[in-house]
Amino acid sequence: MEDPVTRKDDALEQQQVAKVTRAIRALDTPAPPRLRRAVEAAAAGAEAAHGAGSAGGDDAGRAHALRDRFGALGRLRPRTRLAAGGALAAALALVVALVLVLPSGSGSGAAPTVTDVAAVTLRAPTQPAPAVQPGGTLDAQVQDVAFPDWWSSSRAPGPAGEAWKATGARSDSVGDRSVETVFYDGARGQRVGYAIADGKRLPVGGGRYEQRRGVHMWVYDTGGETAVMWYRGDRTCVVSGRGVDTETLLTLASSEAV
Repeated sequence: MEDPVTRKDDALEQQQVAKVTRAIRALDTPAPPRLRRAVEAAAAGAEAAHGAGSAGGDDAGRAHALRDRFGALGRLRPRTRLAAGGALAAALALVVALVLVLPSGSGSGAAPTVTDVAAVTLRAPTQPAPAVQPGGTLDAQVQDVAFPDWWSSSRAPGPAGEAWKATGARSDSVGDRSVETVFYDGARGQRVGYAIADGKRLPVGGGRYEQRRGVHMWVYDTGGETAVMWYRGDRTCVVSGRGVDTETLLTLASSEAV
């Protein structure tokens, strides 16, 4: 006959795992596929063990099914099972936390660097260009910051009044931030990407300080290309483009339309 203490420990163990399993199953937050598969496998194993108990199987069989699924529990003495069950529940809770904080795509869950955001500006557009709005802005914004219209003659910011027309856009998750990017093409065939990261300001993290028209900016080398970062309120803005010189980027960043 099985020890009553062991029976009680097994029941509490199953209750703890079932509680965390329900939390896992309730998650709707996207996560990287490999992590979600691991969560699903753990949840399936825990549910199988718990379900066997609900169907009326003997307690010893339920405990063995659970321990076989999660490995180390099978080697523990009866008096240590309750502590191990708590450890298992804590481990599953940690997985739940990871699912909650890890975004889909390439995001890592940590705040990105300026150069991380700059890398997005060199990618290809995936959306059409936003429409031009009255007042020198586009129909695209990040929280309270709108993208500028650099095409209107009165707003053309480039050297000698060169205009840049919005030609595309994209949306990305970079670390723990959502980043919106609008792409502009200049008259000489060059393209720049203008990215705005949501949330609080990202740290400067290096870069060479510059100032134009009262705008504080930092210049970065992003592996062969130049990027310029500045702040608009609490938002972090970055502009970069392949083969676009530093002075042009500084002029764009400090233009009246920004």
